[in-house]
Amino acid sequence: MRFLTHAVTPAPAPSPVLQNPGQRSCSPCSPHFTRSQLNSFQKESGTNYPHTSSEMSIHTLLDFDYWANREVISALLAGTTPRATTLMSHIIAAEIVWSSRIRGEQPSVVVWPEISIEECSALASDLPERWRSILEDSAGEKSSTGINYTNSKGDSFTNTVEQIILQVVTHSAYHRGQIASELRAAGMTPATTDFIHAVRQGHVG
Repeated sequence: MRFLTHAVTPAPAPSPVLQNPGQRSCSPCSPHFTRSQLNSFQKESGTNYPHTSSEMSIHTLLDFDYWANREVISALLAGTTPRATTLMSHIIAAEIVWSSRIRGEQPSVVVWPEISIEECSALASDLPERWRSILEDSAGEKSSTGINYTNSKGDSFTNTVEQIILQVVTHSAYHRGQIASELRAAGMTPATTDFIHAVRQGHVG
């Protein structure tokens, strides 16, 4: 996998998520750089790392994602806000949508559902088995095979299972950060969901 540590040009400031009830945007889902810009940056900065595939790393990312989501859901069950509930619902729904795209299924939820934290908890409980099944079906070379899908706007794309999983994990982390900020602003204590914390506590390997 490739990891970029610097930006080529200043990215446009993302629009605030859910500043009003009718807004349903997700800024990290849209790339800020063209492929040529990224290739140029990687060449100049020396960050065009060799591409390697690690099944263990993918499992670790998904284990972390599940643990972190459960931690946030537990915190929200003790106290939440409407916006925090909406964001958590979106995190879980997005995982269902992406896993459904990989499996060629019609998603059972919309990407911005109006559901309770209790319903989020129930849906989240089913995700480990969904991802386990996907990884078993796409083991080895198949993990790099392109998945054709149509996004919520009706646009067609092709991405590999590895790319989709990385999108899912980073997307969830982005919105968990928003939830943490929301809870702090409301005088509540958010869950600690740093990856290294999960490793130190033995929740992921």
